[in-house]
Amino acid sequence: MRRLLIAAAMIVAATGCGSKKDPFAPVPECMGPSVVPFMGGRQIVLASLAIADADEGFDLDLDGKPDNKLSPLAALANDTIKQSFTTKHDIVLPIELFGYDGADSACTKFSFYVGKFNKDRDADGKDTTWDKGDCDDTDAAVHPGATEDLTNRVDDDCDGLADNMTPGSKPTDTTDMDGDGFSLAQGDCDDRSDAAHLAAAKARHPMAMDVCDDGIDQDCDGIPDNDPSCDPFKANNVTVNLQDVSFDAAMQPLITFKDGAVKNGVMLAGPDKFSLNIPFQKNITLALDLTGTRVQMDLVDVGGKTSVPLVGTDGKAGGRLGGVLAATTLSQIKGIDAGGVIKADQSLLDAIFAGAVGTVLGLDTDKEQHYQPDIDVDGDGLEAFWQETPGAGSPHVDTCKDGDGTIVRGLDCPMAKDAKGNFRFVDGLSVALKFSAVPVKVGSVVGP
Repeated sequence: MRRLLIAAAMIVAATGCGSKKDPFAPVPECMGPSVVPFMGGRQIVLASLAIADADEGFDLDLDGKPDNKLSPLAALANDTIKQSFTTKHDIVLPIELFGYDGADSACTKFSFYVGKFNKDRDADGKDTTWDKGDCDDTDAAVHPGATEDLTNRVDDDCDGLADNMTPGSKPTDTTDMDGDGFSLAQGDCDDRSDAAHLAAAKARHPMAMDVCDDGIDQDCDGIPDNDPSCDPFKANNVTVNLQDVSFDAAMQPLITFKDGAVKNGVMLAGPDKFSLNIPFQKNITLALDLTGTRVQMDLVDVGGKTSVPLVGTDGKAGGRLGGVLAATTLSQIKGIDAGGVIKADQSLLDAIFAGAVGTVLGLDTDKEQHYQPDIDVDGDGLEAFWQETPGAGSPHVDTCKDGDGTIVRGLDCPMAKDAKGNFRFVDGLSVALKFSAVPVKVGSVVGP
């Protein structure tokens, strides 16, 4: 689910340079500052993200109505997305603005990045999420699920208590070995007194304050780095590092809008098109194809810092992003947690065009009652995806019709290529997300 969200969050939005016959044609770069990573005048990070309502999308096909076929799934997915920001801290999406100084601008460029907050410094397979995270990320023997050593006076299993036989139950030892004023019985999670550990032990006890980004639970609540001042999704202007998947080989951002304009405090940019590869699941790289991507942000400046409100001046979301997620990408996205509506072995394409989700989303059907892609990007009206052999043993799309009318059968049809080796299917599903953002400092580049 996390990678799906990251992929969807990069589908970005707005019109800014006049109407076009082709609503999906990228807008040329405007005159303005160069995009130099880490040199943006304003840096923000998404503080909330959710599937947008039906009326918060963009009119991608110029029919006068917003296009956002994901809106019926909001009730299933938005709580899960919210948890990523409030307890897991595992979706981190910074934005860097170039050429914006708080005033209206004819050319403001910006880049989307994939950031990183949680870490696994000791490579024990547990990171520092705020939801049952690694309470000492410098010691591989300490992590959730570890066996508690009843003699070492340290919290080994990250329940916030040391030397307790039953997780969550306080020990009875009332001795204060490290002299910090707290015993194990009072909830001291590190009561070591040897010379090598005494200083660190004195700094760890109930009522202490977590030190940001050191991977150690100072206040003995079982979670490191979770003082409010450390939260990247609050207006704390903390530093967030960027994952290397955000850049190409020349260290240029992979998602950059170079046609943005700010008027009356509202930025519009796009449409644009992006094709890039991102890590999706273990040992799987997702070929992400985004068409007609647009972005809109209501920019609010206080004290020289920029944020994006949850609700904009029009009563709708203050930050919106949307576009078309190509069918070729939909066929690769699997393992989505959506309340049982999508089966575990189905791709998103399967679920939409051959499963119950197609009905939920209200997709159009052809004369044979096969679901049609939501947006006909190339305008040929012929693309279709369906399941000829439905049944419990075959939950996959197995038949496709490409742009020249060729019927392709078999499980690989969503990825079928033409004679030139190009993917046949450019059409897909219109999506829109809404977000808010707070100031952040963009740090260095880190690995996955």
